Amino acid sequence: MTSHVDYYFSVASPWTYLGHERFSKLAERHDLDVSFRPVDFTRVLHASGGLLYQHRSEQRRRYRQVELDRWRHYLDIALTLEPAYYPVDRTPAGLLMVACRHLPQQTRFGLLQAILASIWRDNLDISNWQVLTSLLNNEGLDADAILAETRQPACQHLLERHTDDAIEAGVFGVPSYVLEEEIFWGQDRLDLLARALEAG
Repeated sequence: MTSHVDYYFSVASPWTYLGHERFSKLAERHDLDVSFRPVDFTRVLHASGGLLYQHRSEQRRRYRQVELDRWRHYLDIALTLEPAYYPVDRTPAGLLMVACRHLPQQTRFGLLQAILASIWRDNLDISNWQVLTSLLNNEGLDADAILAETRQPACQHLLERHTDDAIEAGVFGVPSYVLEEEIFWGQDRLDLLARALEAG
């Protein structure tokens, strides 16, 4: 039987970026049905008592950079510790992912990888619609149709609903992978998610 995972993520999260390709391979290996759920991370943090990066203490910000550096070397993933466009408005890219909800699952995995790499590897501004248009074109997608869909009220509603669902499910950080109401928070929990899937 195909397992279902709700994938709650922020399009600007370095941790989502570090785990995304591994989760894509895990989903393919286990034939997972994945619901892509971009969220308004600010709302998720506020609901759980968390703080955005720029509002955290100097100690926490410094250690976050240490951890990112460790993980980028451990996973051998190109990642810029201080990207030119971060923090960034996540709404445009979030709407883009919602607008692509009817595309094949692997297509959505590929597009999200391109968005994440744009900010954390390539120093691009993912709040810029021209940048997003280029990403769509590079992925071989119909940019005009997808961009038109992002302007539909249904897209904004779904982005808000994904955030509501995340908060209701108890999600407090990203990425979070939810399997049968069990939350696996963080790219460093992917091995535990794999074990849960293998256990059936």
